[in-house]
Amino acid sequence: MAAIPTLITGALGFLSLINLGEQLASETSQALLADAEVRMEEIAYENGQFIGMATDQLEMAVRVQQVAALHAFTTSAPESTQIVLSTDFDVQPDLFPSMERLEMFSSVLEDGSVLEKPVSYETQAISVPRGLPEEIAIRQSKQLMQLNETYQALVISPGVPALHFFTASADGVIGIYPGHGGMPTTYNATERAWFTLAQQSDGRVMHTRPSVDASTNRIVIASVAPVIDGNGTFLGVTGVERSVVDALHAIHIPEEWNESATIRVVIPAGNKL
Repeated sequence: MAAIPTLITGALGFLSLINLGEQLASETSQALLADAEVRMEEIAYENGQFIGMATDQLEMAVRVQQVAALHAFTTSAPESTQIVLSTDFDVQPDLFPSMERLEMFSSVLEDGSVLEKPVSYETQAISVPRGLPEEIAIRQSKQLMQLNETYQALVISPGVPALHFFTASADGVIGIYPGHGGMPTTYNATERAWFTLAQQSDGRVMHTRPSVDASTNRIVIASVAPVIDGNGTFLGVTGVERSVVDALHAIHIPEEWNESATIRVVIPAGNKL
């Protein structure tokens, strides 16, 4: 009979070891989760700060463009101003000697293939909506061409701080920098979500949700602001676009997480990324 208490004692000891193991596993799991939570908060803070600084940089660019665009829209451009249209690039891809061929500006087609699209940092390219009287189109195009120097001064390097810089008149004439072709023939700036968003602003810089860029089919986010004169008249919209992929590539996660981690960018209240 002595074997029975021994078996019971052994069983209880085994169960105690199991309970101890479960307790240690639970405590280890909780410690790992707590450590991961702290690390996640650090990552979110660090990358949030980085994205915030990038966003501030875009806002500053838009503010500079606001001032330049207001001056352009309220003054007459020289008659000799040369207008460069986006369609000029379609006819002659190497329109300027120093054309850039960068992957970030290539068009992604519906079948997944990529079409190279040369761009020029020497000039913007103008797109005019269908049906606009020629006199208005020419006058506003020449006004927009005055912004070349502003855009050139804002560019740090291709894609930095923004993929595209642009300004559109209230009538929909738009200049996009760097200059390139490939704009849809039906393109009308006034029908874009960023135009409507800026039009509703009281002057503040607004940030759009991710959308599809008309010329590259890439997913972009835009920072935009209205151009308003001293009488409160809405003259147009100016802004910048940044590739969402570029924004995500700027997010750094620990090496041990990067094979299985999922990045999700949440847009909080106020639509500010």
